[in-house]
Amino acid sequence: MPSYHFVGLVHPQGGGWFLDAPVGFQNDASKIQVIIRQSTFQAFVDTVSTDDVGTVWNHTASVVRGVLDSIGFHRAAALSIELTGGSMDGQHLIAFDYVWNEIAETKSPRIEGDALGAYALTAASNSLVRYALADLRSALESPDDTGFYCYRAIESIRHNYTEESDKSDGDSWKRLREDLDVSRSEIEGFKALADDRRHGRQLHAVSEDERRSALLTARKIVKRFVYRENRDSW
Repeated sequence: MPSYHFVGLVHPQGGGWFLDAPVGFQNDASKIQVIIRQSTFQAFVDTVSTDDVGTVWNHTASVVRGVLDSIGFHRAAALSIELTGGSMDGQHLIAFDYVWNEIAETKSPRIEGDALGAYALTAASNSLVRYALADLRSALESPDDTGFYCYRAIESIRHNYTEESDKSDGDSWKRLREDLDVSRSEIEGFKALADDRRHGRQLHAVSEDERRSALLTARKIVKRFVYRENRDSW
């Protein structure tokens, strides 16, 4: 049974967030113990799962966030976590990056001015693009809600294609797909994840592959729309 130890920070750091004692959870697949002390967290995980470490962390992060949201509910505070590292079976160091290089537009910390300017100016002038970018940020932050936020980001972009004469939402969806060269199957590939969360249903532990697929699709649509809006100057 693999054992994991995840550590990180609780934001805002100045709150000095804590629990008087560890909180434990257990089911047929795993056992998780969470410790919160001075705005830091530790999560100890024993699992029979053969999932990759990213998927194990996704599930663990959801549990840690649930504990912090319970504190936040009572204090009317918005708490978030920052993973800083961990280990597997007490010896293998798990290193996590602040960026997801597999889906990033650039691996360099320096972003080309034309590209960054196009996004920033479009977001400043188009609230729907601003909503989409905000949802893509939330999709990165919350594993369980990745599908929901990715789908809502696409829906925000879709509203740029609505017309008064539309008889249904299908008309604007069709214009989006044709204009941005994206298929219906790409968008609907993760719709079930979005619908489950939108309707408050319980969700299975979301895998890294599911998150990656949803994020790549949503990011592609936002990117193509921003390019379309700036094609004369980009």
